[in-house]
Amino acid sequence: MAKRGKLDELQKAGWDLEKTIPAMVNSGGQKRAADELGVTQASISNWLKKQGYTQIVRYVKLEKVQS
Repeated sequence: MAKRGKLDELQKAGWDLEKTIPAMVNSGGQKRAADELGVTQASISNWLKKQGYTQIVRYVKLEKVQS
């Protein structure tokens, strides 16, 4: 649980984890967010789950496909 302590330390140091972590994950993924914060990807995943977040994958068509 040492890594969870790291997230607690960041929050005590004034980081707004509620805004920071979801934004970092959405822009670069869990692994990149974890590397930047100095924690494991599992710590990020567990934090997101405990806060009620869930991953949603969406597919959108960007342009017309030519046959």
